[in-house]
Formats: sequence, C-alpha cells, structure tokens
Amino acid sequence: MSATVAAPRKALRPPAVKKTSASGAFSWLAEASADTSTTTFSATSLEASTSTQGSASVAIPALASHAGMELTALSAETVEASKTSKTISSSGELGVSGLTQAASPSLNVAKNSFHSSTVVVGMPRNTIPSGTPSISYGSSGKSRATGTGASMPAFRGSVVRTKFGGQRKFDPAKDRLIIGVDFGTTYTGIAYGFTSDPSTVTVIKKWPGHAVRGRNDIDKIPTVIKYGDMKDDDPETITFEWGHSVRGDAKDVIRGFKLDLDPGKRKFYTPAGGIDAGVNMVHSHEQTMAEELGRIFKSTVDIVADFIGAVYEHALTKIREKELPIVVNTIKKQFVLTVPAIWSDIAKNATLRAARNAHQDILVNPEDLVTEPEAAALYTFQSYLKRGLGSSVNRGDTFVLCDAGGGTVDLISYKVAAVKPRLQLKEVVKATGGAVGSMMINIGFERHLHTILGEEVMAKLKADGGAAFNAIMQDFDQKVKPNFSSAEEWDDDGQNDRIDLPGVEIEDNEANNVRENTLVVTGDVLESIFNPRVEDIEKLVQEQIDKVVRKTLRNPTAIFLVGGFGSSPYLSRRLQEMTKTIPIIRPEEAWSAVVRGAVLYKMPGTVEVVSSCAPTNLGVRALVPYDEDEHPDSAANHKIVDEIEGIERIPKMMWYIYKDDELKRNNAIRFPFFRDIPFDYKPEHLVFEDELEESDEDVPPVFPWENQGVKRKVVLTSDLRGLSADDLEKNEGPDGSRYYSVHYNLVVSIGSAGMEFSVESEGKKFSVTDVDY
Repeated sequence: MSATVAAPRKALRPPAVKKTSASGAFSWLAEASADTSTTTFSATSLEASTSTQGSASVAIPALASHAGMELTALSAETVEASKTSKTISSSGELGVSGLTQAASPSLNVAKNSFHSSTVVVGMPRNTIPSGTPSISYGSSGKSRATGTGASMPAFRGSVVRTKFGGQRKFDPAKDRLIIGVDFGTTYTGIAYGFTSDPSTVTVIKKWPGHAVRGRNDIDKIPTVIKYGDMKDDDPETITFEWGHSVRGDAKDVIRGFKLDLDPGKRKFYTPAGGIDAGVNMVHSHEQTMAEELGRIFKSTVDIVADFIGAVYEHALTKIREKELPIVVNTIKKQFVLTVPAIWSDIAKNATLRAARNAHQDILVNPEDLVTEPEAAALYTFQSYLKRGLGSSVNRGDTFVLCDAGGGTVDLISYKVAAVKPRLQLKEVVKATGGAVGSMMINIGFERHLHTILGEEVMAKLKADGGAAFNAIMQDFDQKVKPNFSSAEEWDDDGQNDRIDLPGVEIEDNEANNVRENTLVVTGDVLESIFNPRVEDIEKLVQEQIDKVVRKTLRNPTAIFLVGGFGSSPYLSRRLQEMTKTIPIIRPEEAWSAVVRGAVLYKMPGTVEVVSSCAPTNLGVRALVPYDEDEHPDSAANHKIVDEIEGIERIPKMMWYIYKDDELKRNNAIRFPFFRDIPFDYKPEHLVFEDELEESDEDVPPVFPWENQGVKRKVVLTSDLRGLSADDLEKNEGPDGSRYYSVHYNLVVSIGSAGMEFSVESEGKKFSVTDVDY
C-alpha cells in the first residue's frame, strides 16, 4: 500500500542523507558527502580531552607558573598531578595530561596544538568516538580520535587569576566557552568569551609568521594556504603553510577558496557588469584550483578544513596561554561560524562540514551559524551600549548595517523593538548583498597591470608559481588599497604610491608611471579601480534605504559600516556623500566586528535579534481532491489516483511562510501532515520523508506547474517508530480494507542563518534524522 498524505497530502521523495544534530542546533545543516559518518551526541556527555605518550610528573605550582597564572579555590579536595605527560614545543609551551583528582576519575588536559603554521595534513575525517573522546598526537602530527570511556571528574567551582592580573569566575556546570570563527574570503579571525563574563570578548591577535606593516599583533590573518609536495604518493604526507607564514612572493598559493563552497553562485562572484578582467580572473581561479586540488588529492571542503583546523589549533594555544589550561580543556565549548547572508543552504552545509572535519573540538561540541551582517550588528550595538551611548537609541529607530568584506558585501536593516530591560532588534529589511568586496578591487588592479605592462611581462611575473606577481599584489593589498581616501590627498601625500615590480626587467614608461622597475600608482588610477565596485555598493545601500523608507516612512537613523573594506576611507567618504543627512558610523574595531559579534550571538548579553524577515516563500506540495469545475484546465494533466481512497487528486502548493513575513526567533512554525500506512504495518512504515519547497516570487503560485521558480528547499526524514498502534487513527477504505492514519507536525524553528527541524505527534517529540538539500 503506498503512503498518501492529505491536508496537506504529500508526495514521497527520494531518501535523504543521514544526519542528526548533537545539540538540536541547526540540525537542518546536514552532512552531504557519502563518506561522512554521523551520529547523535549529547553536549553534556561528551567532553574532548587529550592524551600524549610517555610519562613524567610535574607539580601543580610548576604548571601554574609556566602558564603565568595562579589557580585558587579549585576545590575543597586535594588536587594532585600523577602520571603526567610533558611535551615541550618549539615555542617552549608545556602540555600536561593525566591530572587526577582525589576520588575522581582521571581527566586528560594535555595541549593538542600544532605550535606552528606548518602542519602535517591528514587528520582523520569524520571519526566518531564512543564514550569520552580523546585525541593523541604522534610524531607525524596527525590526530586520531579514540573513545576512552572516561567520565568527567568532580571539578567544582573555581576562580582563575590570570597572569594579566584579572580574575575569572569559573563554574563548570554552567559556564561555556564561546568561540567565534569568521572564515573570510580574504582574511580570517577568531575570538572567544566566557558566558560568565558576557561583556568581554577577546580577539586572537598573535599569529605565526611575519609582522604586518611593523605590527606583531593583528585581528586577522590572510585566508591563504600553500601545500608542499606529496611523498610516496601518500596525501597524508603533504604539509602546508597558512596565513602570514605564506610569504608574499610564494608560488602555488591558494586564495579565495571560501567562494568555492558555493559553486552554484560562481557566476554571481564575477563583478557586476561583467568586467573582462574579473571574468578572466574567475576562470583563472577555477583552473588554478582544479590543478592544485588534483595535485594534492583534496576537495575544497578538505582545504577549508585544513585551514580552519590549523587556525583554530593556534588560537586554542593562545587561549590556553591566557586562561588556565585546565579550564580551557574541561569547560563546555560552543562554536559559532559566520557565513555570508546571501549564501545558499548547500554552502552553509559545506561550511559546517568543513568545520567539523577541521578539528575534534568542533566535531564533538555544539556548533551554530550566524550571518555576517547580524554578527556585525550585535557587536556594533553592544559597543554603543558599552560606550554609554544607549540613551541615544530609541524604540522605533532603524539602522542599516553594511558589512563590506573581502569577497562579499552584506547588508541588513534593523528596527529597535525595545530598549529596556535590554536592547531588542527586529530585522526590518531582509539581508541582501553581492560579491563586490575588496577582492574585486584587486581584480581591477590586476587588469590595470595587464593594460600597462602587457601580456608578455605579466606572463613572466606569473611564471614559476607566480611568486613575483604575488609580491606585487601583496604590496597593493596591504600598502595601497587600505590607505586610499581620495585622488587629491593620495597624490599630495605620495607615501604609499610606489610598488616594486620584481623578477623582470621593465623599460621605463613615463606615460604609465613605470620608472626603474617601480610602478607609481596615481590617485586617478585608483579612483578608476575603486569606482565600479564602490558604485555597486552604493546601489546596494540605496536599495536598503529605500526599503526601510517604504516600511517605516522615514529615513534610517544611521548606517553602520563594518568589515575590512568597510574600513576604507574612500568607501566611507563616498557613502556619506551619497546619503547626505544619514550619518555613516564606523564603530571601534570595525574590522573584527563580525568575529566579535559571532561570540556575542551565543552570549547572554544585552542585545538580541528577536525576529527576522523570511527570505522566500516556504511551503509543501499537497495532494487535494481534483475538481473539474474548480481547477484550471491544465490541472487535468497532473491528476493521480489515490490508491487508498480511490479518488483523483492533483498537487497544490500550501504556503506556510510568505516572503518578508516576520519570523520570531523563538516561535516554532508547524507544518501539519498525515500519512496512511497498512493496517499490518512494519516499523519502517513509520519513517517518513517530507519535502519543503520554496519560491522567490512576490506572489507564489497556487499550483507547482504554473511557475518554474518553485524548487525543492530540503527533504527531511522523520522517525516516528516511537508511536504505538494506540496512537494511530484507524480507518477503512471504500473496499472495506483497514489502514492507519498517522497525524504529525513538522516543526520549524528559525535561526540567524537557517532553520532547525523536529517532529511532533500525539504529544510526543521526535527527531528529524535525515536532511538533504
């Protein structure tokens, strides 16, 4: 007997890929690769620990002294160190494992860091531990997850006094370490904070590699990676360098690989207007990526995982240096990753998959996604409140947030819903954006080089892995681009306008400002490079302003400009000239606003987003009785026969969420279904697949065949085998045959970057086990 669904009646769909969420957070983002192993975790029962080989003993005071910290009031019981393993890294850092507490099971707390930006590739992907997971590092630097079965010790409340003189209260039963990861197209940052101190967010500023423009601390590192050679045809022997450790003149450097997580938008990532240089650059990028991926036997997800894993491991070392290692190793962690607002669900899924593959900590701890503009908004408003400017924010005020980054520019508008007892924001205009970030300025400069130097010279600069060309682009990216404010000021200043052209002999050309193998970049040239992209951003900002005015009948109160490109004085000046009376505000720490906001997203703080705007129409395809008089003539071509009731039915769209609807964050939306199953059903008959469909039309179609824009959003598999026959409705067909009807609700909860699914039936809650986009 085939299953039939009505009110809405629902057609079956192919099986989905298996995945369920550990914490329930973003269970909609599934593992999509066939070789990915997944299971269900409890965030309270799994804590990552580490073990190292060998043994030694070390006293607690020695550990505290080495870490530069003082441990007080750890517990009422005596704390001992026994069977302690000690490892000294190249930087002199100490790893300790096997700390035991009287009358308590052992707890491994060793450091598990690479201590360098050159690491060995080959961390096992998707290893699912049984019991409490442990990570061991051998001489190769590869990690392997194993199940130790050890339970957590009775680690009671403590106060940690850091080497910087501050104190941090720590309650292992309640406190969490929130780690934000802003994996950007051109730059990446990590920040963290403890829920016991929600107003303090710390950005990792010490990174391996050379100093940047004379500084040895910086909020972010370049999102670049360079792989070494493979030995004996074994991909696990490939090492790589990342971030600042990749020299500017290095060859075979992989850049911009974040954008490859969303291949469906490849055309979208070319500059608006289809600039030839931009299109050529994208094609060149695809070719370079394909060649490099083939050489190292890796997918884009693997590369992202390698990069995030190395960045996080270094950040974890720095967190341990500032906070007591035992706290960092025992506290519950929660990860928040940022994604562009315009990304597809497939790209968001790929981001989470890469993060889980990157490090055991991320695999076994809850993770969440937040859109980049929302994260930036949380930090911006929080910084306003901390600076005592909360009195200038009133209920009903609206703000446009423009997050101008390296790859994308995302915009979103918020309305102040409440000021007290805490600031609450409502999304008043849904997120929009475009791939018009500062990377496109680099593309424009590359096109300028082609014009003045010619193909032959450019070929020489890009030869041998492009070391000379990379050095030129690094000079432009770090010295020229961020300092340009206007043509007049640039030419008058003349401090950063010269770029060396190494590797080739170039004849002087006064007309093109080439002298003695040096290029002088004039203000007029920079304006011609900046203007097309700035004009794209102006259009995006104006669209948000217009939509705010249509909804609120007044101009936005202010425009917040954040992100790396948002720090550009030229962009800020142009936007202020365009908006006239609407102030452009660049908050403090604008470059790291997104990663700081990622941490705040999970903090019990003073600012929260309480609702968002539905980006599309969302519904299901129901099977309704066919009525020749009621339905259009075209419906006759889509009739099917209900095998149980013996009547003709046609598919009809049932829209439960309409585009631009206000979606409250903590309010669930229920999609009612029922299924008919045989009277002598088997357990597998209670495993159902339901498909949600979406349409971007302002007025969605009534029938799916009326509009090609109706497309599958996601296929969900629900396991209702916990229902008994007494929970089911008994029915009888026209021929007297008996069958059961199963009534249930698909429950959808809205988050910043997507949805979370569950199922309810007969007062019982069930999980959505499979999610397939």
